[in-house]
Amino acid sequence: MSSKFLTVTATTVTSALLLTGCNLPEQGGDAAPAQPTEESLTMAPAYDTGSYKPEPHPGWPKETWESLGPITETTLIGANTLLPYEVDHRFTLGMTAQRQTTFELFTKTMPTNVPDRIASLEPTYLTGYTQKASDPLSNSRAENTLLRFVSPEAAEEAAKVLHEAFLAAGGTDFINDSSYPLENVTLPGNERILASKDERRQILRAFVPKDEYVLYVYTNNLEVDADGNETQRGPEAMDWMSEYVKTTADMQFPLIDLIPSHKTPEGYGKSDEWQDVDPDDILRYTVLKPEDKNLVGVVPMSMNNRLFAAQFSNVPEILKMFDSAKIEAAAASETTLVRASNSANADLIEASFKAIDSNSTDSEALQLYDEPQNVPGTTCYASPRDGQTYYFCYLRYKNYFAYAGITESHPLEDEVNTSPDADAEELDPKKTLSQIIAAQYYILEQAPTK
Repeated sequence: MSSKFLTVTATTVTSALLLTGCNLPEQGGDAAPAQPTEESLTMAPAYDTGSYKPEPHPGWPKETWESLGPITETTLIGANTLLPYEVDHRFTLGMTAQRQTTFELFTKTMPTNVPDRIASLEPTYLTGYTQKASDPLSNSRAENTLLRFVSPEAAEEAAKVLHEAFLAAGGTDFINDSSYPLENVTLPGNERILASKDERRQILRAFVPKDEYVLYVYTNNLEVDADGNETQRGPEAMDWMSEYVKTTADMQFPLIDLIPSHKTPEGYGKSDEWQDVDPDDILRYTVLKPEDKNLVGVVPMSMNNRLFAAQFSNVPEILKMFDSAKIEAAAASETTLVRASNSANADLIEASFKAIDSNSTDSEALQLYDEPQNVPGTTCYASPRDGQTYYFCYLRYKNYFAYAGITESHPLEDEVNTSPDADAEELDPKKTLSQIIAAQYYILEQAPTK
């Protein structure tokens, strides 16, 4: 859906692990997978799928869950981390979510003078997830991060160390290359919240432990307004932040109790077994990244409504569509795939996406184009932006709806390499996207349908 689609990136190891799997019987679904007949195979046109496999992944049997467990655990934490929109309906503009699967990834989100101050936390750190959004009217931002440590004691210590590290580092005066003190803040109503205020840059950071987790809430009023003009905000402009933090904590804590967590090395958590990688039997029907390609990309994952909505910038409309269309299951990899209860609801999903596109601010720039291979059930668009073009396609197949997109960058004239590498591969984004969509079409021919 034009520029409204966001991604969550994975490490090479994450993607590589999920691309592996052992053969196992077909799973799940209310009906048997459709089997193409000899006649249909003879008459059906052959679509080019490139290096994308045109059949479902065999699945991830239970014996693989241990190696994949930490990946699944991070996804489950993300599925239970509040979207800022859920806390405050002003935050309608979704931003790219982040998987904090390593301590190093977590520290990369911080000012450069903070990581060394919290290095002692690395041995007890397990994983985390960040959901982000902004208010397009006030140009305010909120980020909700849920971090997991090995024990409640470690989480308690982490909240304290993180809070003290930001206070010690202070705020940054970029003009004079100096720092200034932050204010240690007490939020009435929840004495466990450790907060610091940076009034000059309009930032409030808060840390609060719960069991072996730490909730980290970041709120910020940007220094420019919604039109990109510099703006001066007084202290009162930060009044909303304290209430946002307290509300987030009140709403987030019950969700922590719902996470089907694997027990930590110190024995904290709900289960001795790792959770199923593909509990709704849909992830294996997405198009997975070819094993011979660069493996840094979208994290393959099953999704609930929260993770699904976090993929898009128009959060309220996506959440509404997820409920009204009665989506049974969703997953993301090279394609985002949803399974509806019937074909009519899949039609509703497609109509909802197209309506969101037509009402978006960049709708006039959308250019409909013919899918190069005429894969049945597809609708494709090009969305030119500054320095790049985003190509995306929708695919409708029975009670399924799939989506895929590719961005083509356009270098500035003075950046164009006049002597390109003779061995460099010339990539055609429309062709690659067509191969992905064709692979998805073939996979759905073999998926359970209603």
